[in-house]
Amino acid sequence: PRHARAVFRPPATGFIGFIIYGVYAIARCLDLIAPYMRDVLQIDPGMNAYINTFRAYFGNFIAGIAFGIILDRTTSKILACQITTGLAVVLLFCMTMLPTAGAIWHTLFVICLCGVVISYFGAYVTAFSLLEGANVPKKITGSIIGVAISIGFLPDIIINYLSNYLAEVYGIGQGCIYLLFVGIGHGIFAIIIYQLFGRYLKRLNADNPSSG
Repeated sequence: PRHARAVFRPPATGFIGFIIYGVYAIARCLDLIAPYMRDVLQIDPGMNAYINTFRAYFGNFIAGIAFGIILDRTTSKILACQITTGLAVVLLFCMTMLPTAGAIWHTLFVICLCGVVISYFGAYVTAFSLLEGANVPKKITGSIIGVAISIGFLPDIIINYLSNYLAEVYGIGQGCIYLLFVGIGHGIFAIIIYQLFGRYLKRLNADNPSSG
């Protein structure tokens, strides 16, 4: 019980958890993309498979390396993550606005999709590095990350149910568009939590200069 109180007491636990939740929800809001490209955009099945393989595997690999290097060189990790998440939000919105007919629009859709994948995963993999300045005892850092992940992976339940509901009620086409807007909302939510966490860290470091 004492250890549990120590883990849940730091505000960083909730901040990191809900940041991961907002960013990871973007990933789950792409669940209808493959059938959308197949049934609505009518993209070639082979190309569709390549694109979704990139979405599932290679985009994450690229983002992990690229954003690790970027964060090592930036003075504000939170601002970098906000910009990254904001880019994902903008690209998601572009995907909802693009016409469904025409090769040029299909190409732009795929480019936006790849940009979203790299952006959200870059923010996701770097979220844990934000614990550095939160003045959290090292002996409970692992437990805090475990709790944060438990919060962050809630979209596996929530978004999974929602995507099935939207597809059944509105069909793949409109259901996918609605789900992308849900992703936009979660991205904005993550940006707000980043901002609140940044303010908390500034107050913390002002009260405890040695922690910065």
